[in-house]
Amino acid sequence: MNSLMFILMLFNLIQLQVACCSAINFPRLIKFELNTFGSNSSKCSLELLMFLLHNSPILKELTITSVSNFLLVPRTFLNSVPGCLLSHLEIFVWGDFGGRRHERDFVAYILANSKCLKTARISPICYYNLEEKEKIAEDIKSMYRVSASSQLITH
Repeated sequence: MNSLMFILMLFNLIQLQVACCSAINFPRLIKFELNTFGSNSSKCSLELLMFLLHNSPILKELTITSVSNFLLVPRTFLNSVPGCLLSHLEIFVWGDFGGRRHERDFVAYILANSKCLKTARISPICYYNLEEKEKIAEDIKSMYRVSASSQLITH
């Protein structure tokens, strides 16, 4: 695959980088993995991710892993839909999904607006409580998906 067409960016984003993500465009970004494991900050704002989505018009794959504590996304961000969700995002993965309300709202937003989505894989993090893990999985499965042919995997 042409290196210009496949760009893998692995960032450890922290709250101070909001301004950076809001000001920089990523016109060739196709795959993005957000991993806050080992970050200096235990909190990562979904606001950062929303800026990145709005500034990455051809993003095809979004992976979120090892996120310990997401902060809320301002409702104003959810009023508009990034172009990548409307016409490019095919794969959405969230490993170690915590199941908090604002995280569920974000997943619902991705599923409801990703018209080209082929696969969504969300893995609840409830290691010790299988009943809670199953409840989160059922909640995710009940969410509306604009891409009816997409495969939703929860495990």
